Amino acid sequence: MVFKLSQKFIQSKIQEVEAKAQLLNHSIQYNEYEIKSSQFFSCENKESIHFPSTRKAKLIIQCLKHETVQETTIQKYLRSRTGMICCGKEEISQKLSNRQFSKETREKMSKSRKLFHEQNKKNQTKTQQNRNRYNEWRQIALENANFQCSLTKIRPKKLDAHHLFSKKVFVSIEFDQENCVILAKEIHQGFHNYYGTLNIVTIDHFIEFLEILSRDQNFRSELFQTIEPRNNFPKYEQTISNPVSNNDTGSETTQFYNVENILELQKYMIRIREGLLKKLLPKEKILANKAFQTKICSRNFQFEEWNSDTNSFK
Repeated sequence: MVFKLSQKFIQSKIQEVEAKAQLLNHSIQYNEYEIKSSQFFSCENKESIHFPSTRKAKLIIQCLKHETVQETTIQKYLRSRTGMICCGKEEISQKLSNRQFSKETREKMSKSRKLFHEQNKKNQTKTQQNRNRYNEWRQIALENANFQCSLTKIRPKKLDAHHLFSKKVFVSIEFDQENCVILAKEIHQGFHNYYGTLNIVTIDHFIEFLEILSRDQNFRSELFQTIEPRNNFPKYEQTISNPVSNNDTGSETTQFYNVENILELQKYMIRIREGLLKKLLPKEKILANKAFQTKICSRNFQFEEWNSDTNSFK
């Protein structure tokens, strides 16, 4: 059953809103009752005008003191003591200003705050915890590398922390510092573009990538030319990408983009390879060998569904 509101009731609510707005120094920007009431008197077909209940009747108020605008309903505005959120916050602020707490109260507040933070820490999702661990892992790796690209020995504008073993698959060493190498963002992208962005990668892929870089000068030049170094570091030039010769006068640029740096990094990777493989779980070791021999997509990879014998999914 639909109840029709009388014009007497409508007019009384309009007057109540106006009186309260004047008392609280508010300005009425929009009152649905007032708009529809004017339409009601000017319209011949009065039954076509529907007045909503006070719970739904739209009201837009502007606070002249705080210069804020708030949308509410007539019922909420009339029932509220302060009318608007900004005025309510000011009232609370005035009550709390210059308030003094006893020593006992301060101790209770301190305990309550500590308890809240402890519970909040426990309630953190696994994703948040992993993100925090990743940020810490990345920061340590950057500091260890002196914020330089391990391959070019420059400080580019953007650095990436590359997982030698794909982080989403080889979770046993996901946050191991040895499972990390700091690279210029462009080199990191170049590596994943070469082996497939979604494919599982291992340290063997990276060692092979370094081998290709050291031998193929064109490939190396194309990749290094994309790097944007910081202002105090030189941009790549083909003349300084070759190993330092015996006749070199010791110019500052010869230490950057050097093939010798690539070979040194490759030797280091070969040296830590066995140690990283030992840290892997048995099934992860099998996957590492398979992933280097053939492409395996890392997206939604599940060990439970992967058959190591056939290198396929169930």
